Amino acid sequence: MDLVEGQRFHVDMLVRGTDERIAPERVECLIKRPRESQWRTKALTPASWLALGHGVYSLRLDPEDLPEPGLMSVLVKSEGLEPTLSSFRVVPRHHSSPTDVMLTTLVGRVVGLDGKPKPKAQVVARLATAPVNVAGIAISNEASTVETDDEGEVTLRLVTGATVHVTIQAVNWNKQFVVPPPLAAGMPVRLFSL
Repeated sequence: MDLVEGQRFHVDMLVRGTDERIAPERVECLIKRPRESQWRTKALTPASWLALGHGVYSLRLDPEDLPEPGLMSVLVKSEGLEPTLSSFRVVPRHHSSPTDVMLTTLVGRVVGLDGKPKPKAQVVARLATAPVNVAGIAISNEASTVETDDEGEVTLRLVTGATVHVTIQAVNWNKQFVVPPPLAAGMPVRLFSL
């Protein structure tokens, strides 16, 4: 995964050894920034260390954690657990233009208990926090609303890296998540797998 220098990112980390949630105060997070030989301690808070379930945690890396291009490493340790080491490439920031906004296509299908499609179900995405900028571009706080088609299929294009809250009132579904990048260019991400 590439990270952009001076930008905030959320990276997922798998912590093995327990099914219990690990509070941020029980975690030692060490960062070795590009071109540095010493590890730095990163203080974690509930906002920067978020349990996603099944041993996966979202770690927020702040702009000061990514000061320049190069290879960086993150080591996460907690008493009684296997240490988790992840490496990332930090790439240079470039000047943005309106065409530089990366979008992720989210897809899903909404059906009733009888398996029949739920057409015209509204899917509403809102920023979870405002104001927001992603890769140096300000993101509007307006909701993005789409409806399912006659087959219950929904396609939603959102800014990659934005933290959003998505609601589908017809099926009482609410979820907050960081819009992930696609696994490959043009490949949609399954909305209900997030």
